[in-house]
Amino acid sequence: MVSAQLVEQIAAPDTNPQGSSYGEWASKWWQWVYSIPQDENPLYDETGAKCAVKQVGSVWFLVGTFGGSITRECTIPSNTSLFFPLLNTECSIAGGDGKTEEELKTCAKANIDRAISTDLTIDGKKMENLADYRAQSQLYNITLPANNIMGVSPQTTSSIAEGYWIFINPLSAGKHEIKFGGQAGDLTVASNMNFATQSIYNLIVK
Repeated sequence: MVSAQLVEQIAAPDTNPQGSSYGEWASKWWQWVYSIPQDENPLYDETGAKCAVKQVGSVWFLVGTFGGSITRECTIPSNTSLFFPLLNTECSIAGGDGKTEEELKTCAKANIDRAISTDLTIDGKKMENLADYRAQSQLYNITLPANNIMGVSPQTTSSIAEGYWIFINPLSAGKHEIKFGGQAGDLTVASNMNFATQSIYNLIVK
């Protein structure tokens, strides 16, 4: 059984932690990650050295991988909440995923419908019922700088995000380990459409 303490540590999916819904936090996560040029982007960081890039306020974002496993170390301020995806996607006009809000919503849902598993462990305690944490955003805009991770010319474009997301209330001071990830597709069949990711964060809260 998962401890009640762990359940309380994670904001319930039908709540508005720090004043925003899970879907709203999802759009903020993508706006943040797309605003960072590739050479400074935490998604391309193999150690965690860039985990503080463009982090502001009382909520910090963690990132996964483009596939595969990684371990990062990160120091975060005390009284800071965390928001991150177990498995996620976004569909945008600039990415060629559709031209209307409905097309982008359909694209995002279809991508996440391919998910076959998600996992989350905090300080050795495994979280269950992660299917409850699926959320889709409303239509929002992302601004892409030069050398952006989408690989297109700088511009502002509309997008819809969807995925399995987690909002963690502030952790106690000291060391913590968060392990998260997911799988999509049919991993018994060789295909470039299959996807698996796992991230381990060794956090120091101070």
